[in-house]
Amino acid sequence: TMPMKRIASLLLLLATIVSAQAASGFLRNWEVDLWDGICFPISSNNGGSTRAGYSLGFDFHYNFGKGPWNCGIAGQLDNANRRFYPAGADRYTQRNRTASFTLTGGYNFRRGSMVNPFITIGTGVGFHQIRKSDESYTRSASPVVIPKIGVELWRCVKICAYSQISGKSYNTVGLSIGLNIGGHS
Repeated sequence: TMPMKRIASLLLLLATIVSAQAASGFLRNWEVDLWDGICFPISSNNGGSTRAGYSLGFDFHYNFGKGPWNCGIAGQLDNANRRFYPAGADRYTQRNRTASFTLTGGYNFRRGSMVNPFITIGTGVGFHQIRKSDESYTRSASPVVIPKIGVELWRCVKICAYSQISGKSYNTVGLSIGLNIGGHS
């Protein structure tokens, strides 16, 4: 869709700028992470069976000097899919989507090394939408918490496991792989 393409284009532009300027003094400690992944609903919710959904997002954060700590902002879109098989009716898939925007804090256990385990937690707001077939209904918002644990490889590839907690029908667990750009002083 057009808004998603614009967002992706802006994120790519931002990542390019940060990457090109990472060696300069001002942007040396800034990083951009872009990722894609797969997620699953935590609960079955009213008898529906869980199905894989997509996850994608970004994280823009600042590393404090050469130390292990960072903080930033992140955006993430998770799609908790469930399949329903009602008696006497057609089966359908329900998609519970959450677009979250969070403030993040993280700790890098071996920042700057070729293998860097890390943990991050984000807190903020999640905007929810339920889709059944082509109908959209039920829009709401709630607080969201997203703990992550992962490893950064070769200073550019991030592999992550996470949980997105924002409400019974919207909670997910997932795995993601992403690209880390900038921030290696």
